[in-house]
Amino acid sequence: MCDAKLAVLTVLGIALFVFSLIFGVVGARTAYGFWRDVDSYRRLAVAASTADAKLAYLATYRELLGRELKPEHYGALVLKTPANRVDQNLDVLDTLLIRLREAQKMDPESFQYQQAMFQLTEHEFENSGVFSRAWMLEHGGALQYLWILWLSVVGSVLLVFGFCVFIDYLD
Repeated sequence: MCDAKLAVLTVLGIALFVFSLIFGVVGARTAYGFWRDVDSYRRLAVAASTADAKLAYLATYRELLGRELKPEHYGALVLKTPANRVDQNLDVLDTLLIRLREAQKMDPESFQYQQAMFQLTEHEFENSGVFSRAWMLEHGGALQYLWILWLSVVGSVLLVFGFCVFIDYLD
């Protein structure tokens, strides 16, 4: 009887561990795709020190987001709000582009330009998490949000329980 329990628990534990590992790898690949193909332009815009450079990178970022994400989607699996809706965050990003275009026309030596650049750097891109979560949900990462924790916990419990049954069997 103990042999059957041990075998079943060990097989279930290993299967759940492998299942969790697969979900983790799929989630990591999905996230990396966003960071590599889209979010790298946002990071470049944050690092850029002139309005021209920021505008170029941010415009590319906006174009890629508009092409890759469905506007009616959310950056949340549950608890969807206007603050995590993709189209409304794209509208916010558009206002940043407008402000950058205005700053681009200013004299870089002027106080107004310096203040505009400071404000844009200080407050811009706070909504990038919405876009990355929406990307994950649209590109196969939704299951990771729901199942990875459950599978990891259940798999670990089964492995520990199976190990305890195995130790009991050895005694």
